[in-house]
Amino acid sequence: MDYNVVFHIEEDILERLNIALNMSSNLLRNIKTAKIAMVSTHNAPKLFLKKNLTGDVCERIKFLASKNAKFFVCRNALEGLGIHESELIAECEVIPAGIVKLIELQNNGFAYIKP
Repeated sequence: MDYNVVFHIEEDILERLNIALNMSSNLLRNIKTAKIAMVSTHNAPKLFLKKNLTGDVCERIKFLASKNAKFFVCRNALEGLGIHESELIAECEVIPAGIVKLIELQNNGFAYIKP
């Protein structure tokens, strides 16, 4: 059985991101081969701004990225928020549309989780 999960983060609420990070770490502790993706849409890209991240959260993201977790940020959301992708931490991959990525991942067997 594959253990693949996509976390959908919409809100600019650090607690939601922390929940997703905790769940991701717990999953990897139990299932080393799990695949993890986070898709940030709407206001959530603000959470991944270099200027907004604390050391602890940034380190946790870097750790998960080192375990092949993917952090996708919706370009449509960035444009709507007036954010340039250069303002995001390096672990983020900007994608054209978050909704399309969510559908693709679910069609490829990723379980949808909304913390």
